[in-house]
Amino acid sequence: MPFIQKSVEDYFTKFLTDVPTVAPWNIDILRVEKPNAYRSFIFVLKIRIKPYVGQQSWIRCCLFKIAVHGEGDVEVNNFQHIKKY
Repeated sequence: MPFIQKSVEDYFTKFLTDVPTVAPWNIDILRVEKPNAYRSFIFVLKIRIKPYVGQQSWIRCCLFKIAVHGEGDVEVNNFQHIKKY
C-alpha cells in the first residue's frame, strides 16, 4: 500500500491541491505472474485502483504493474490512467 499511495501522490499533486487516497477495498488484483518461474522469487502484480479525494469522489481509474522481490524490494511500474470520473 505505501508504494501505491506514494506513486498516486507523486502523480496527482501536479494537478490537484488535495492528495488522493487509495483504499485497500478499491484495489483489484488483475493478474499475478512469476516471470522467472522457479528460478527466482519475483512476482509481478497487475492491479487496478480507484483513487479518491474527500468523501470518495473518484478521480480516475488507474493500472499499475508492481514487481515484488523476495528480499522485500518493491518496484512500481507502468502507471496508466484508463478512465476519468
